[in-house]
Amino acid sequence: MPTRSPIPTRTVIAPKKPKPTRSTQQQSPPKPKTPESANPPSTSLIAQSQALFPALVAEAERLSRQGHYSAAISLYTRAIETRPTDPTALSLRSKCRILQGEYEIALQDAEQALKADPSFAKALAAKAEALFAAGNFEDALVWYHRGAYLRADVEEFRVGVLRCKQAIMVAIQGIDASQLKKERETSTKSSKGVGVYHPGVVGPARRSTTTRQVENVTQRPTTPYDTETFERNLLEELYEDRVFLRGLASDPVFMSAANGDVGALVREGERYMEGRLEYWKIRNPSGRPASAVISGARRNKFRKGSGRVR
Repeated sequence: MPTRSPIPTRTVIAPKKPKPTRSTQQQSPPKPKTPESANPPSTSLIAQSQALFPALVAEAERLSRQGHYSAAISLYTRAIETRPTDPTALSLRSKCRILQGEYEIALQDAEQALKADPSFAKALAAKAEALFAAGNFEDALVWYHRGAYLRADVEEFRVGVLRCKQAIMVAIQGIDASQLKKERETSTKSSKGVGVYHPGVVGPARRSTTTRQVENVTQRPTTPYDTETFERNLLEELYEDRVFLRGLASDPVFMSAANGDVGALVREGERYMEGRLEYWKIRNPSGRPASAVISGARRNKFRKGSGRVR
């Protein structure tokens, strides 16, 4: 009998299970935010720097009153890095830079403060003072008048108007020491809150509606030096000549020699010295050496011409 061949069997392959897609995968629930993730370190650092702002400004003001202007400027800069548009810090740094002889940079600080608050009294005074220190008496007079118009209760603006008029008079007519002394004494004896020096230039003075009080800067000392050092810094090499003339004037026999002609020459020299002293009191009220003020202005011109920015 023929043998039967075995019947071939079929192998059944089980279908592969489809891989779960991203849509079918179960998404893990979001992790709860911890206090560290809710408040990142940068936010806490900003909060700390904002809290340090009043302390930096107060310490800078203390250093400025003691005559440490460079250290005060550094602290004001740190404070301004925290609040770049704060008009108070910008105005105070401008005042320090004026005392350092950096008039162009001081003017930039004052203008930035005015951009933040166009009616801020300290910023108006800082810009006017920077222009005055740089020798731009006419523009300084305009800004002092503007400040006196907006804030008639701030005596610094009225005194500034008087100083500018005196400086312009000295520049075009020569130095009259007796007239400058008389007007200076009259201005210091006047009461607070007096109106503009010449109100007709800007119209009648009006009172500000705000009740915010600005510190009268004319009451605080403008220089840390005593009288002798103050005059020596202003006159520099002329100070010894002034002392010599005083010694001659105290000798009545010498003053009456040559029918009084020698005495007349001595008195003329003394009037010249008084005129120079009054001029530099207006130009350099801080009492820093006159050569340092002039060299600071020349240094700023060089920086501006060479394109260097501080």
